[in-house]
Amino acid sequence: TWDERDGAFVANPFRHVRPGQVVPVSVLGGAQVEHLLTIFQSPTGDWWIAFDQDLLGYYPASLFKMLNGGGCTAAWYAEVYNPNPDPNISGGGPVKSEMGSGKFAAVGRPNVAYVRKPEFYDTSWFSVVPQDIQMTPNQPSCYTRESMIPDPVSGDSIFNLGGPGGKDPGCQWP
Repeated sequence: TWDERDGAFVANPFRHVRPGQVVPVSVLGGAQVEHLLTIFQSPTGDWWIAFDQDLLGYYPASLFKMLNGGGCTAAWYAEVYNPNPDPNISGGGPVKSEMGSGKFAAVGRPNVAYVRKPEFYDTSWFSVVPQDIQMTPNQPSCYTRESMIPDPVSGDSIFNLGGPGGKDPGCQWP
C-alpha cells in the first residue's frame, strides 16, 4: 500500500498527502467531496499512484514481471474492512462495516458512494471509458453496485455502490 508499510513503495518526498492524514470526506445530507485517484505507468516502467493530482510515489518496475508494457485489466470497486472476524463462522461472519453511506446503491446520489468517469489509457495514451461489466458484489444482500450510466449533470460515466453490510437484518452471509 502507499503507506510504505510493505517496504516496496517508494514515497515521493515532495508529496503533500502523508500516510494517516485526514482528508475531506462527504457527509450524508451535507457537503459532497470527490477525490481523484490515478494509477499510471511511467516511461521507465514504474507504477505511480496519485491522489488529487498529488504524486504520492511509485512501485518500481522491477517488482512486476508481467506489467512491463502496461496492464491488461482495470477494475473499479469498493471494499469493506472487518476488524473483528469470527473464526467460528465460514468467511469470518457478516461484516458489520457499511460501504459508503451504508445505503444500497439504488438510493442514488448524493446518498451513496459512487465512481465517476472510470477510464484507462491505452498504449497510445488515449483515454478509454470501459464497457460496463456487470459485477455482482460477493454479498448482494449486504452490498450493491449499479451499472454505469451517464451522469445527468456532467455526462460522465458513473456508477453507484454501497450497502449496510451486517447492520441490515437482511444481510445473509454464507
